[in-house]
Order: sequence, then structure tokens, then C-alpha cells
Amino acid sequence: MAHFAAISLALVFGAQHAAASAYYFVRTDLPAYTFQTMYLWYVHSVEDAVSKASGSPTVTFDLKLTGVAGSDHDRYVGHQAFVMPQSTLDERVDLNSWCAFPEENGPGQFRFKGGENDVRAVGFKITGRKQRVTMSLPLNGRSEVYVLAISNCWEKPGTDMKLEGTVAVKNPHGYLPATEYPRRVFYAVMAIVYIAATSAWAFVCLPRWQSLLTIQKGILAVGIAGALENIFFFVMYEIWNLSGDQYQIFCLLAMYCSSWKLMEAFSVLLVVPIAECLPSVHTDDASPQFWLQALLSLYMVAEFNAGAVQGYRLSHSLQIDYILLNVAPAVLMSMALYAWANWSLFTSAGALKEQAPEHAAAFIRSHVLVIVSMIGACCAVATEVFDPTTLEAATWSSHWLCAGGFRQIMFFFLFVVAMAIWFPRESLLGYNYEVAGDGRDGETIGVLEEIESAHEAEA
Repeated sequence: MAHFAAISLALVFGAQHAAASAYYFVRTDLPAYTFQTMYLWYVHSVEDAVSKASGSPTVTFDLKLTGVAGSDHDRYVGHQAFVMPQSTLDERVDLNSWCAFPEENGPGQFRFKGGENDVRAVGFKITGRKQRVTMSLPLNGRSEVYVLAISNCWEKPGTDMKLEGTVAVKNPHGYLPATEYPRRVFYAVMAIVYIAATSAWAFVCLPRWQSLLTIQKGILAVGIAGALENIFFFVMYEIWNLSGDQYQIFCLLAMYCSSWKLMEAFSVLLVVPIAECLPSVHTDDASPQFWLQALLSLYMVAEFNAGAVQGYRLSHSLQIDYILLNVAPAVLMSMALYAWANWSLFTSAGALKEQAPEHAAAFIRSHVLVIVSMIGACCAVATEVFDPTTLEAATWSSHWLCAGGFRQIMFFFLFVVAMAIWFPRESLLGYNYEVAGDGRDGETIGVLEEIESAHEAEA
């Protein structure tokens, strides 16, 4: 159930999460006499860019107005689109008086304070005739946050129009925003290390597959999901940077793999199959699995919502109180899951302590690992919510760490430690081997070996 919930949620939120280099207008209402700020872009100057493959930064306007049949929107010139530095918006735009009216009863034109144009702002007059225009952004050696603003200076009733088209900004390195470009390399590196670690684990586990515990099989599933997640994210960022097209299918696949990874990690910890370790224990109670799937489904709803809000944070300049409001449900659900994981591992270790001490020791180490992951999760959430790396252009290159990088690194570290704890060996398997073929008594290893040794000691 949780897997299907994750897929549907990825389809809902992932489509919006992917688009960030262009702003799309789909018959957007533009009321008369309004000035609207729509979007933010983080743009590197040529001097600050890591890669200069695309040359100077540019903005491409591809817009047109639409209106009711028979209207004169083809000749309407009251709308203008601007891409300007945020500092220009703060210093040179009077939000109480931004229009000049050169003709009586005619459409006005946007004006800056003082009446003179700002050389760092790029303007475009929008009419009913669609045209694609590319212009250079005059950064003058300074990286800036640029704002997309739409101005409608016609006050005449009945002149409300709808806007269609796109506005796209291209950095010196390509279409990725300056804050997102390092994530492309990060996901490539993470994909490589996940592939290496998962391949090594598979090499060790596959020959003993029939005798592995569920946790050991789950670790392999987590590794595969982590590798696929990072591969899909890298492919998405690479294509996006080169062409400006955000192929949402890769984002959806990456987000689903991320969901699968988290759910698999929690599943193997929350419902520990004691019967694998102690054959004498049997249970037909399916209620823990039901409540686990229900709790994981709710957690994924909250996690996807928090991720969607974080994805819009920079481009829409969201306030911290709004971010906290949307992150809080995911934090509360994760606290519930961590509490369950601690209880599950504690009770499992206690149940196995006498008859399977090797397994009990592994569960105790896993319990410590969960506690470490709780601390790491708190740090990850803090860095993501209170991200300080977007205040100055000099810190943009570190944004990847606060935008999921720390979380990914921490998870991979815990993944490697879990592999070390549950490394397959004769004393940490759930299967009873026997030597066959010569009629002699078989040799029992693994859990049953520990139990038999304990019985012999008692005798």
C-alpha cells in the first residue's frame, strides 16, 4: 500500500518540483493595473561561473496575450515583462506608482523611480502576436538573484487579459540555476558510490540468498533503490542543464526510488521477523504490517509535501513560517517511526539474547545506528529549513549540502555501517545447512548452532 501511495504522490508533486529554469504561463489571468512578481532565478556572472560553456547569461521571452473574441488584444501594449535584479526591485520600483500614462485614456508604460530605465533590467513588451526574443542579462561581473515581474498599466475596465508562453533564463554553465548546478555532480558521485557498495553487497549475498535474513535482503533493496535514485536525478539534471527541458519522468522515477529506499529501510527495522532467527517462534498476527504500511503511507504524504515546498522555496521566496508549517507533519511522522524502530529493535534484542546472542548483538548495534540516524535526521532537517547558503552569491556553491546533500551523505554512511553490522556469516544467517551426499549426520550452523551449543552447556 505504501509503495502505491508513493507512486501517486510522486506524480502529483514531482511534476512541479522539476520545473525551475523557466516560468510557464498557461492562460494566466492578468488583472488591469497590476504589478506582479512571479519568479526568482539565481544567475552567475561569467566571472563567477564554474563552467562558461554557454557564454554570457541570457533571458528568453516567448509570450503573447490572449483575450475574448473580437477584442483588440493584438494591438494591446499595456503589458510588459521584466527580468531585473532583486536589488533593482527593492530600490528602483515604487509599488504605489509604477505606471506612466503618456496618452489620455490610453495604456500606460512601466516606469522606474526617477523615470530613467535601469541598465540591469531587461524588458519585453507583450502583445497578442507571439514572438521569441533572447536578450543578454547585464550582470557586469556580479552574480545576482533576478526577478520576473509582469506589469499591466491599463486601468480601463474590461481590459483584463490572459498570458501564455514562457520566460527562461540561461546561466553560463547552462540552464540549471546557479544554486542547483553543483547537485548535478553530487548525484553523479553518489550514484557511483552506491553502485560500488551495492555491487559488493550483492557479490557477498547472492551465493547465500536462500539463507539470508530479511534485513540482509532489505539492505540490498535499499542499495539498489539508492543507486537508481541518484542515477535518475543525475540524468534529469544533465538533460535539464544542456537543453533546458525538464524531463519529468526522470524526476518521478528518482522520487519513487527515494520513497522506496526510505520505506524499505524503515520496514526492515520496524517489523523484525523473529521467526527467522528462532524457528520455535511463530506468529500469524498481521496487524503490525498493516499499521506499518499505514504509518509509512502517511509519512510519505508528509515527506512529499515538505519536498514540494522546499522545491519551490528559492524560486518563489517562501517565508520561513510557511516552510515550517509544511515540514512539521513530516517531522512528527518520522518521530513516530523512530519511536517504533527503537521499540522494535529493543524488544527483538531482548527476545534473542539468550538463544541467539549473535543476532541479539546485531540488533543492539542496529539500535545504536537508529539513534545516530535520529541525530543526523535532526541536523539534516535543520540545514534544509534554515538554509543559509542563498543569502550571498559566494555561498551558492554550497547550497547542494543544505538541499538534500547532507541527508544523502548521512544516509549512505548509515547504509555502509548497516552492511558491516549485518555482513553475512555463518553465525548470522537464518537458514539451516546440512552436508549431503555421504549419509553422515549434517553439520548445523547459524542460529541453530548457537541454540544447540547453549543446550549442551546447560547439560
